[in-house]
Amino acid sequence: MKPFLTVAAVAGELGIHPETVRRYLKSGKLKGQKAGRDWLISRACFTAFLKTFTPRTVGRPRGPLTMGEADAPVTPPRPRGRPRKTPQETPTNA
Repeated sequence: MKPFLTVAAVAGELGIHPETVRRYLKSGKLKGQKAGRDWLISRACFTAFLKTFTPRTVGRPRGPLTMGEADAPVTPPRPRGRPRKTPQETPTNA
């Protein structure tokens, strides 16, 4: 068994993106050593990190609905771009 894990190996074990593992390393949540361009994470540090790691659910988190919010009318989206001129607004050469 190898004494160190790579970013890709940790990401595969946790089921997260490798960039997320790099963010954990840069912030100090996960301890590791920089070896050139790569990071090396010891098994002991990875095991300690697993005790505090809580995986997020898939997708964007949603807040709870407040009372009456579910029954509120839905407003249509505003049109994008310049508003169109109606025939009454167009100038005439009279």
